[in-house]
Amino acid sequence: MAISANCGSAFYFDSVVEDIQLTLSHYLAKFKVDTVKLNPRLLVYYLNSKTIQKYFRATETGKTQKNLSKTYLRELPVFLPTEIVKQNELLEQIQPIENEIDQLKKSKLQPVNIINKVFGDYFKIDLDEVYKLEKAKILPVSFSSIALYNLALRSGLRWNKMQYIQSILYSDINCIQTLGRFIKSTKNGWSPLSVEGGEGIPVLGQENYSFDGVLRIEPSKFTEETRNNIKDFFIQKGDFFISRGNTVDLVALASIVNDEIEENIIFPDLYIRVELDETYIDKQYLSYIFNSFIGRLYFKYVAKGKNQTMVKVSSTEILNFRLPIPELEEQTEIVEAIKIQLDSQKEIDRQIEEKQQTINKIIESVILEGYVL
Repeated sequence: MAISANCGSAFYFDSVVEDIQLTLSHYLAKFKVDTVKLNPRLLVYYLNSKTIQKYFRATETGKTQKNLSKTYLRELPVFLPTEIVKQNELLEQIQPIENEIDQLKKSKLQPVNIINKVFGDYFKIDLDEVYKLEKAKILPVSFSSIALYNLALRSGLRWNKMQYIQSILYSDINCIQTLGRFIKSTKNGWSPLSVEGGEGIPVLGQENYSFDGVLRIEPSKFTEETRNNIKDFFIQKGDFFISRGNTVDLVALASIVNDEIEENIIFPDLYIRVELDETYIDKQYLSYIFNSFIGRLYFKYVAKGKNQTMVKVSSTEILNFRLPIPELEEQTEIVEAIKIQLDSQKEIDRQIEEKQQTINKIIESVILEGYVL
């Protein structure tokens, strides 16, 4: 169970992964249940129920990041049938609904897969061929091609693999442009000393980026440091950010601030804020390009760093990014096609929520009967 941040959220872990040792963070507490008296799976549903979550909201402490005392967990009454047979009967009611939820979750498409398919269809790119190229270990690259779009004359395998993949991807696309032509300015953020759940000004992190191009405004760290030009590092609605450092597969993800910002929030040093010439390029289109296979395969190979768990890109790699930039009308058409499919996944989310509410009603009805373990 989470005893910090998302207090009271519970899950049942019964998987065994060979050769992997898992360690709980200090945000979680592990329970050992007397299975003669209480079914642990039913306990999880009980803890996640609306009534018990209200209990946790009333007992958690902390101004910014909430914490839950183990004392309140020990004192938590359990309003479930005292007979294990009746508990199992309740689970038999819940399990078919849970199976339906699992099927709905499996039917959901990941945002990155939706984005990739739309770009693949629009620009007539065979994604299966792209993935084969990406896995190739030997490239048919001539010496004369090394200088092509390569001002620094980088000669490594990674650079030339990117060049070769782009040459295949873009062979039938007539709107390839260099991104630097459409960028007005770039600015790195600032990373003050910050702590989880502390006091002061919120600071965003890498976890706030998303493949759907929307920056999640859910900071978990806070700082009490300041500087003369601190206002230059506060985010605003409409800001376009690129992740300057991350794993090799996630570096240079792009996300936009879509929300109205009602408080000061700092963007850190691993963020690059980019100001675009929006008379020629749609920000949402660009974020989708960055997060699609087109951006992933470019930044994966141009990012620098000895440790592939943390690589970085600079403004240079961003400015030199070659990508399809059709007319604004076509960009809008692509954005709308992606949004329609992303929105269709919300209907699946609605059905999942509806079924979870059905499970909650089953648990709530038992609570109202007043059993006490």
